[in-house]
Amino acid sequence: SLYVLRLEDKDGNTYKYETMPENVELVTKWVAVPDDVTLNSDGKVLSDWVNGTDGDGKLRSTNFRRLEDIHEDPNNPGTFYVATTGRKDKNGTQQEAAATPEEADNPYGKLHRIILNPNDPTGDGKFEFLLEGGPKTGISFDNIVVDSNGNILIQEDETGFGGDVLKEQQRQNSIHSYN
Repeated sequence: SLYVLRLEDKDGNTYKYETMPENVELVTKWVAVPDDVTLNSDGKVLSDWVNGTDGDGKLRSTNFRRLEDIHEDPNNPGTFYVATTGRKDKNGTQQEAAATPEEADNPYGKLHRIILNPNDPTGDGKFEFLLEGGPKTGISFDNIVVDSNGNILIQEDETGFGGDVLKEQQRQNSIHSYN
């Protein structure tokens, strides 16, 4: 079976994009995709279903901007860290370019944590947006790894507005540690 991730706040409000507040625990909802949609040879059928709403008008999924990497915490099975690298898309669009980082919904990348339900991985779990990239926190998060001490090592990239930051700071890509 195929599932898509939908994020909800404690009141049941859903997030269409990764525009959730930082350091606020959200609920993961894993929405099963019907087999006839999953197995359809026309990819648009799946895309339309995933980006649509259910019978109650609720979004079926939360869309992320350029998922780059995922890594399970070796000390906490079922806890995963996810990096998005960011894009120059204007907030709420997928085709319109933002002129400045402030106009973009994810200009420098983000780090998230997903904690699966230990009794049922497809049941309600926990989600948290941990770190927003930027000139002081690292840019364009790319590859990540969680070490045996629980530190998350994040490799920068030059995508989105990241290249502008590297040029302004006169430096190359770096690896940052987050814990």
